[in-house]
Amino acid sequence: MSRTQLGPLAAVVVVVLRLAIGVHFMSEGLDKVRGTKPFSSAGFLGNAKGPLAPWFKGLVADPDGHRKLDSEATLGYWTNYRDRVARHYQFDEDQVKQTDNLLAKAEGRLNDFFAENEETLDEYYKQLERRDANAAKAERAGMQTLQTHDARIASDWMKLKGQLLSQMDALWKNVDSDFNSVATSEQRQAAGGPLPIGKLSARGIFTTDFVDRVIPWFDVIVGVCLILGLFTRTAAVLAGLFLASVCASQWPGYPGAAPIYYQSIEMLALFALAAIGAGKVASVDALFCGCRQFCCPPKSVSDTSPTRERGKRA
Repeated sequence: MSRTQLGPLAAVVVVVLRLAIGVHFMSEGLDKVRGTKPFSSAGFLGNAKGPLAPWFKGLVADPDGHRKLDSEATLGYWTNYRDRVARHYQFDEDQVKQTDNLLAKAEGRLNDFFAENEETLDEYYKQLERRDANAAKAERAGMQTLQTHDARIASDWMKLKGQLLSQMDALWKNVDSDFNSVATSEQRQAAGGPLPIGKLSARGIFTTDFVDRVIPWFDVIVGVCLILGLFTRTAAVLAGLFLASVCASQWPGYPGAAPIYYQSIEMLALFALAAIGAGKVASVDALFCGCRQFCCPPKSVSDTSPTRERGKRA
């Protein structure tokens, strides 16, 4: 038996492990794709712990809501969105006036929001400052009582954040709906559908928006490849690296880090599948390899070996 071959029992175990992990990835991806709510990685990335936490949190567009809770930045974005909608549908003069009126009403609702939530906003920013100040003190990391206190501050801040941003998100959805409703059915059809309002804080390419679009289909594709045994080694390595990034976002032993037992075990299993060549048994890879060897068998080197050549010359 060669070093690359597996015994019958080992082959069965490898195939079962490959299928189990493949089904897990595929089901996770399908749940994200078909879920009633759009998949979002913002919460996970925003709660990263450990030395790499700043990088993970940097992927989250406006994680603390500073820009979205900025009235001038929000109104400026809405004004730009009004102009983009007008160009998207090629509005006539009357429709442009309608969007101007809608923008004025949206500005009024925005001002009402900041007036009604003045005290809540003040408390929100105070707790945010306390959270950041405490996080900057390294000596607090090893003290359980202070960690509990800081966790309570973070929890209170998250509640305020959810309360404020949910109201702000509703205002944004109204602007999106109102501006697009000005277009006629013919204009919507000619433009290829409505123009989404997008996000004020979206910057660059590699942000949560990009991650949220890629991860669901990445899970599905990797899962299908592992189930079929197609590009098995590549799929296993990519999936293992993905889980390694998940583990790195919750650094083991770091205060506040979530347990990563399941992810680390599955990561190691994937790297093991890649190392032993799990695609050599009961897989599409094995089928392709067999067809290639049948159609293009390797050349025999026995007739051209130096020993045989010397024998012929003798």
